[in-house]
Amino acid sequence: MAPTSGAQGGASQRRVSASMSARTSSSDALLASDALPAPPRSRACQGGVGTVDSAVVGSHAAAASASEADESITARRLRVFAISDVHSDFSENMAWVDALPLEENTTDVLIVAGDVSDHALTLQGTLKRFRARFSDVFFTPGNHDLWDEKSSIEKLQRVRDMCRECDIHTLPKWFALPNTSRRLFVVPILSWYHASFDTEPDIDHLASVLPRVQNAMTDFRACQWPSGEQRELNALDESLATYFDALNDAWIRDDDSHYESWTALEDMLNGSDDPLISFSHFLPRIELIPEKRFLFYPHLPKAVGSTFLGDRVVRLTSKRSSAEKRHVHVFGHTHFAWDSTLDDSIRYVQSALCYPSERKQRWGSIAMPRLEHAPVLLFDSDLKDGGGGGGFVGEMPARWSEHYRRTRRDPSNLELAPYVSAMWERRKQRHEQQ
Repeated sequence: MAPTSGAQGGASQRRVSASMSARTSSSDALLASDALPAPPRSRACQGGVGTVDSAVVGSHAAAASASEADESITARRLRVFAISDVHSDFSENMAWVDALPLEENTTDVLIVAGDVSDHALTLQGTLKRFRARFSDVFFTPGNHDLWDEKSSIEKLQRVRDMCRECDIHTLPKWFALPNTSRRLFVVPILSWYHASFDTEPDIDHLASVLPRVQNAMTDFRACQWPSGEQRELNALDESLATYFDALNDAWIRDDDSHYESWTALEDMLNGSDDPLISFSHFLPRIELIPEKRFLFYPHLPKAVGSTFLGDRVVRLTSKRSSAEKRHVHVFGHTHFAWDSTLDDSIRYVQSALCYPSERKQRWGSIAMPRLEHAPVLLFDSDLKDGGGGGGFVGEMPARWSEHYRRTRRDPSNLELAPYVSAMWERRKQRHEQQ
């Protein structure tokens, strides 16, 4: 029973409304400012490989997926799109999903990098809608998807079972590329954040008014993890992050696919120059979030990423040369548009739909080509040399990654941006008056 676009009615709707209210206190922490000047229009904005034209938006449909058993050369065009943080509890976001056209005879693939809905029926309904529009859909859960009053671990298993029933991929899969013997790999990676991921200096002069991360983030109330003598999982230490990281090995080992283990997958990928798209919900590197002085909630980096995830991402192509890397990693969670290649020669992309209020208030830090109307195009087999190389779309304009192309990251600079400083000065004054 998939929900219709918009409200779900009765008790379910009251629950969704309550969960959205609960989100409000923590979602403010995800906001950075649009105070940075808009980046100059790049060639990607002006047309060519970085631009998704109207034909891209109108060609998502159900079709037979590329068979992993068939290694023959195919002549069918393959495109891969990506989206994260769909948050389809909001009627405006579900309407965005429903507006994607239903067309036939396509091999388009969609990556959904977590945070669809904390409500199970809405999550299922949204993924089914995507599956009706794309030949293959990949998904890995985000923090919102695992909110549960009783057990987030049990919910994770229910989400996995639901994905199997709905033909949604949660494990690696490859696709034959047209008119060549090469393949494109898509690899989902499970993860959770841990506080030690944040290795950059804290802004100590805000200590008196800055709430602790466990008080600021809704996850610490909305997720229920095992706690006791046999097992205790906690996002403040590394136990929860290592638990989720180990699930990657367990899930691929338990599956009936031809990957014997995660190590075997790494060996396969490192032994070829086949292009790879890996994806997670959380951040694999600290450099993928603005410096703390730009964040309204400077403790946010303690609840966004995983070094275990980062190590796993790198290992997938660590033995390749930089020229042969051809590796794009998609992530979500922080609600900042991003597209940059870092020193490990891996390209990192975030294309988040975000909350409707964020799209209205700070579209400049969310905007990606055509994101208002469709998921972002990452790979097109018709692109012979698309700036990104061998089918990958060239790097796309995104405000914060454009900023760090021009300006060296300096986490030791703890001077708050003016808009952040003004907000916390007001809070300090209120705190002192109480």
